[in-house]
Amino acid sequence: VQYESDQVFLDPDNLTASLNYDEHWFLTPTAGLSYRNEDWDFFAAGQYIYDSQLQYIQVDNMGDPLLASEVGAHLTAALLQWTDLWGTDLGFSLFGITGVIEPSGSITPTLTWTPWDYVQLETSATWSFGSNYTPFGQSADFVWEISLSLGSGKF
Repeated sequence: VQYESDQVFLDPDNLTASLNYDEHWFLTPTAGLSYRNEDWDFFAAGQYIYDSQLQYIQVDNMGDPLLASEVGAHLTAALLQWTDLWGTDLGFSLFGITGVIEPSGSITPTLTWTPWDYVQLETSATWSFGSNYTPFGQSADFVWEISLSLGSGKF
């Protein structure tokens, strides 16, 4: 639950005007399931999300809005994760999120190597898809990341 929002929302009936959501509550309900198998070092999770602050907007080359939807979007997400693959220090995960009604989303496979306690090297690639009026379609089509973590991250 969130009260008010920093986002600017366009009025679907008048795309040159914005809607005023001062003194407005935003709800983001979610429901999910998870499964863990410690013998296989496997974890899976699925989740449904309703984000009441998402709005789909298409803009033309001049930056003017062409299309806007009502505020709110239905999303699903899934995570598959294996640690200690084949008894090694390697881990693999696959995360995906997509709109239920809107054909957009992203997929992120991640490979993790933990050679010593408190040292982790990770690389991931994210592919985003969707039309340019969806939040995922407005992000980069492909992002590759590499990270190195030293320490436990706790003080």
